[in-house]
Amino acid sequence: MQILGLSESTPKPENRLKNLVWPRVQYPEDVDYLGSQGFWVCIVIALFTLLVGAFRHQAVSSSPDALYFYLAGVGIRQRSRFAAVTVFLIYFLSVIVAIWVMHTGGIASLFFLALLLSNVRGTWVAHRFVAEQSSHQPHLPRDTSLMQKFTDLLPRIVWPVGKWLYYALAVLELVGLSTILFRGSTPLRR
Repeated sequence: MQILGLSESTPKPENRLKNLVWPRVQYPEDVDYLGSQGFWVCIVIALFTLLVGAFRHQAVSSSPDALYFYLAGVGIRQRSRFAAVTVFLIYFLSVIVAIWVMHTGGIASLFFLALLLSNVRGTWVAHRFVAEQSSHQPHLPRDTSLMQKFTDLLPRIVWPVGKWLYYALAVLELVGLSTILFRGSTPLRR
């Protein structure tokens, strides 16, 4: 019975989608995974923002948005709850602007919104987990790959200075999106 997987003692396989949207935190590796996942979600959003801007011949005007999302990913990687919450709220507002004002949007936007929401939860859980474990960030091994340097080492270098630029960009993004929403909704109030 156990060979066929019919026994109750056989552990159920993990659901990948559930781990993305509602991750569990039981071990220090889970905390690291959550930060890495949030970092890569923001990197993908930043790259997509640049590609769409270049496609629309607005690469220069989309660069601050892409920088904002990159710095948000760096903040999430460094377990910043502020970065996780603000990037979710600003992306949520941008999805509303895309749907309501510009009549665009899609399933991918909603998927990224769900991932950013899971990063908010994951960052709060990771912060509590790290406080309970009283552990700090793990030391990096000496022999690291280029990808590990990009994911682990670069955020540690960028965040202490980049967080101030992130705060400024977050305010600008929030003001800009709020203005677009306000102006886009004005004709509908007749």
